[in-house]
Amino acid sequence: MITALQEYYNKRIKEVGLTKETNKRIISFEGRPQSVKIIGINEKSDALSIPYCDPSGDAAMYQEGNKTKLFERLRYRVPRTWKDSEGKEKTQRYSQPPRTGVYTYMTPGIVEAYKKAGKIETLFIVEGELKAIAGDIAGLNIIGIGGIQNIKDKENNQIDYYITLIMERLTPDNVVLLFDADCLSIKYKEKEDLSLRLRNFYNSICAFRELMKAYSCDLYFAHIDEKFVETAKGLDDLLFSQNQEGKEKIVKELTSLSVGKKSFVKFIPLIAGSDRKLSRYFSLTGASEFYETYKHIIQDKEFNYQGSNYYFDGEKLTKTFYQQAKLYIRVGCDFYKKVWKINLHKESKHQTPIMVLRPWSIGEINRDFGDNKKFIGMIPKYDQFVNLPCNTKDYRRIIQYVHEGITTYSYNLYNELNHTITPGDFPTIKQFLRHIFSAKNTAGDSLYEFGLDYIQITFFNPTQKLPVLCFVSKERNTGKSTFLQFMRLIFQENTAILDNERFTGKFTSHFVHKLVVALDEGFIPIEQKLMKERIKNIKEYMNGQMSVFS
Repeated sequence: MITALQEYYNKRIKEVGLTKETNKRIISFEGRPQSVKIIGINEKSDALSIPYCDPSGDAAMYQEGNKTKLFERLRYRVPRTWKDSEGKEKTQRYSQPPRTGVYTYMTPGIVEAYKKAGKIETLFIVEGELKAIAGDIAGLNIIGIGGIQNIKDKENNQIDYYITLIMERLTPDNVVLLFDADCLSIKYKEKEDLSLRLRNFYNSICAFRELMKAYSCDLYFAHIDEKFVETAKGLDDLLFSQNQEGKEKIVKELTSLSVGKKSFVKFIPLIAGSDRKLSRYFSLTGASEFYETYKHIIQDKEFNYQGSNYYFDGEKLTKTFYQQAKLYIRVGCDFYKKVWKINLHKESKHQTPIMVLRPWSIGEINRDFGDNKKFIGMIPKYDQFVNLPCNTKDYRRIIQYVHEGITTYSYNLYNELNHTITPGDFPTIKQFLRHIFSAKNTAGDSLYEFGLDYIQITFFNPTQKLPVLCFVSKERNTGKSTFLQFMRLIFQENTAILDNERFTGKFTSHFVHKLVVALDEGFIPIEQKLMKERIKNIKEYMNGQMSVFS
């Protein structure tokens, strides 16, 4: 009985021009030549397997623990789908071993040419192994990349090593980056930048040109004619759709490198000053040009182009400023602008931008966007600020409350945490907390469990009133300040670590909305009644939220 995967396998090898008899190649494993399938089957993953080799024909290997394994990519029979954290649907058609980086697919024809060390006239680079295999069978000197951005090694920002070897040994006069027929296609999606896909193609072509500057060859961008987008968008599909005469004509068009009118492909030479031409080609010179190209898709719908929203009012294209309006909020009668503040935490992994609100006058808004009532009307409006701590998935930036038919919208000043809770052991942290809470209570019990409860209650029930923690030691470097930083790591921007001056000063706006307020290396004359009252008042004002003194 033939399985669905075997049917898929038979179909795909036929489409690229292989048979069961020709679907094999020689790859060397540690100097020993072995026959392997050009396209194999991986039953476990329900996918086709495509083994890789380097330009000399030696197996491409990678390290997994102490084991050295053959590198291969998988092409799933049924693409895998899932939703990301924002609820957007994602599709995965190919996969490779984790953390293996960029590998370029070497076709049997390129390996043979490399072994002979002969010069080739034109090298084609195409996205995808199956297209490269089809082009190789058709007689092209061709290699495959895993994606439009995968022409370079991201670790050192250099062209992939396999491509370097090809360029240096085969010294092609021309190199052509060949894309599918849908490289100029878009799909309408509300609120998403419709130009993003086109800019990705444009950027990959520009990167290709820059990376290839080191070699004395002519560079071209080419793609299958867009008229084939529904029937044969890739090189493999295009070749399969034609008889032998048609296949020969496709190869001739590709190898001629002519930029004139052709039946199957289009060419653009990548010469000095071609950026502007490329930008126009991808309709990226402005919103009006973009709309003219794709108005048959957009029609009269509002659309996003490079971060701004537009619509056609029947006479002209009008900017709606939708995205810019979301940068502002109005709370009561006052306006604020959302700006990014860089977190200068010592550890680089915590140097994340933090959104803060800055007071902004309506005069400045009008100065930037004109006296535009429509724009002002787009700015989100809220009735008041609130500070409602929540460290779980129930967190809400906007709080809606309905009472006696009146709806109040409040803007929550508490910042959402950007890490997730996962179960597991924490030996290092556990050891540290046992040290910090090593003292004993009057009953002789360790305060370790108290410390765990204190942190857990603060995290899961942050509005519960808790006592003020004081860490006192005659010795220095005991971990008091480290504990405060530990709190900052947990509660992030909802933590304020102060010195004496900032705590005892007149102004408290920088910490009164925080969940955790800590005084580092502080000296507070606690015997003074005034200072006791200040601590008490701050505690009450903060709804009993956590305070730490060291």
